[in-house]
Amino acid sequence: MSAAGGLAPAAHGAAGGGLTGLAERAAQAGGSCTTTPTGEGGFLLAVEVAT
Repeated sequence: MSAAGGLAPAAHGAAGGGLTGLAERAAQAGGSCTTTPTGEGGFLLAVEVAT
């Protein structure tokens, strides 16, 4: 999201960063954010927002 869309980027090291911050920002935009472990030791990140 851009600042023009009403959501400013989080400052480095500030609260609201990382996966928690990503989920919070997705929720602010009316969407969702989920993570799912993969079989290879990583994870899948899925973010959905309305357009």
